[in-house]
Amino acid sequence: MTIKTLPLFLMLITASFNASTQIYKSIDKHGNAVFTDKPSTNQPSEPVTLKPTTSLPSPPNIPSSHSAAEPTRHGKPGYNVFSISNPANDSTVRNNGSFTIKVSLQPNLNRGHRVRFFIDGQAVAGPQRTLSHQVENMNRGTHLIRAEVVNHSGKVIQTTESTVHVQRTIYRPPAP
Repeated sequence: MTIKTLPLFLMLITASFNASTQIYKSIDKHGNAVFTDKPSTNQPSEPVTLKPTTSLPSPPNIPSSHSAAEPTRHGKPGYNVFSISNPANDSTVRNNGSFTIKVSLQPNLNRGHRVRFFIDGQAVAGPQRTLSHQVENMNRGTHLIRAEVVNHSGKVIQTTESTVHVQRTIYRPPAP
């Protein structure tokens, strides 16, 4: 049986099964399996019992529009305030590269919504109900922080971004 005949074969099996006819399997002289609706007269054949097909309900139709904001529990689309409050945009962190990202959100986070945090396009936390994320040992340089509010199916409701500059202290002992 070739790849081209496989779909035809499957259609025939399905049609035969739906018509409640028996399917028989035999092996030809070249060792290939042969399926027919009648037992072979010149070769041993055995009836084939097909397992019942598994049917699944179709998934719910969820609109995929990213342009319309999902209403909050107060009925307004999106959140009135959604921003990264710490570290402030274009601010500099001067320490060992550790800081806490905090978002301000008004009204409060909707029950079905979660927050995700990204640094330089890489997901670092979430989706979670907590409005903050602790960053440890961040490399020196300028980094883009993004926070997203997502609904229960992962659809992005609202996004905010902030830039932070990390300066790490380097201690070099004096030369002997």
